[in-house]
Amino acid sequence: MEEIIKIIEPALRETGYELVDVELMKDRFLRIYIDRASGGVTLDDCAIVSGKIGLLLDSSGIMDGGYNLEVSSPGVYRRLKKEKDFIKWTGSRVNVKLYEPVDSHRKLVGIIRGFESGILSLETEGRTLGIDVKNIAKANLYPEMEI
Repeated sequence: MEEIIKIIEPALRETGYELVDVELMKDRFLRIYIDRASGGVTLDDCAIVSGKIGLLLDSSGIMDGGYNLEVSSPGVYRRLKKEKDFIKWTGSRVNVKLYEPVDSHRKLVGIIRGFESGILSLETEGRTLGIDVKNIAKANLYPEMEI
């Protein structure tokens, strides 16, 4: 994974895209999530990036033996993994799944109030909890949808 990121991330930055996440499935299915600072990601963006990344990966030989590539927007339920993700989305509603319970809960929905020194401050049910990032199994934006 790290080798794939080293190959594709600089090329994405040069063209104005941010690498949000990379997933490599067992069946050699490679999914790349991208974003842009303004305007979001369009289908055309995904096609352009797919072509560019495909050429880079093919010429590097890192995915020797064939693979399927998908380039996608992270969507409204974007996964948060890195420190910069939690900082960027401070004030946003998230769904957090934990390895070990905090305050007797392994699943929490709340508002990010901050992130410092590896600790996520999450406001939930009228109180703010400090959650060590090492205890976070998965965190996603969880926007409230209007019906």
